[in-house]
Amino acid sequence: MNEYLIFLLKTVTLISLLVFCVVLISRLRKQKKKAPPSSGIVVDDLGMLYAASAQRIKSHVITNNEQIAQVEANTPESKNNIFVLTFVDDSKAGSLESLKIEVSSILMVAQKGDQVIVKIKSHGGIIESYGCAAMQLKRLKDAAIHLTVSIDEVAASAAYLMASVADRIIASRFATIGSIGMISTQPNFHRLLEKIGVDYKILSSGDNKESLSMFGKPTEQQIDKLEKQLSSGHTLFKKAIAEHRPMIDVESVCQGDVWFGDTAIDVGLIDEIKLFDDLILEHICTSKILSVRFTKSTSVKSNLLMKLTNFIKPLING
Repeated sequence: MNEYLIFLLKTVTLISLLVFCVVLISRLRKQKKKAPPSSGIVVDDLGMLYAASAQRIKSHVITNNEQIAQVEANTPESKNNIFVLTFVDDSKAGSLESLKIEVSSILMVAQKGDQVIVKIKSHGGIIESYGCAAMQLKRLKDAAIHLTVSIDEVAASAAYLMASVADRIIASRFATIGSIGMISTQPNFHRLLEKIGVDYKILSSGDNKESLSMFGKPTEQQIDKLEKQLSSGHTLFKKAIAEHRPMIDVESVCQGDVWFGDTAIDVGLIDEIKLFDDLILEHICTSKILSVRFTKSTSVKSNLLMKLTNFIKPLING
């Protein structure tokens, strides 16, 4: 009887997995048909999007009908274009490749009087990646395109380095701003490896080639080297902030402290308390507002592997 129950459970499990795979493959095929055939730039008219949303509730509330009609008609009063980019990221600035293409595309079509708004939401990360992202935004300023950065939630550490390039920085009252500094953390397993009898060898050429390792015994020379690297990066960080935000007292502000938007404006980290949506509504009747984003298509095989991994991982972890 027990063997029969075990056999029955195995059979039910196998059938369930097969059904799951069939359903998943079917959904992925449908998504592939709907998805764009290749990678590329996607442009959405935010002005028309806002107007369409307003039109849907028009019959329920009192609205400014003339404003809605003006946006819907795209009247000649629209004197310039405003391109909107979004940078929502992890510690490695994975959106950097998309940002490069988006900025280059805008530079190829922008006209005199056009502007760019960049929405940033990031706690920061690797300074090399975010420094490169900051230089991408600087390309817009170098081309005499007015740049505004909008922070509704957070732009901290290296993400603020990126934001500081802008001509104007706006933020919500409770947005997290600042945390300007350098930090490095890593565990060290030297004593554990030593306890279980595992040797860890490092071979290198050059007196300064060897860095602090997770597995080797930390030396004073390695620790001193890392501290100098952090100090050098912090100095470069402060220099960039001072260049783009000369009104800031760099020595007092760039010590790792964090501010909310309400107090960040007092120390010069931002210029105005304002939400992104309010900024869009300011320009909705006088500018063509275009959301620009680069999308990278993924294959059905990649999507299948990713979804199977996400399905199996909780089972393995219990």
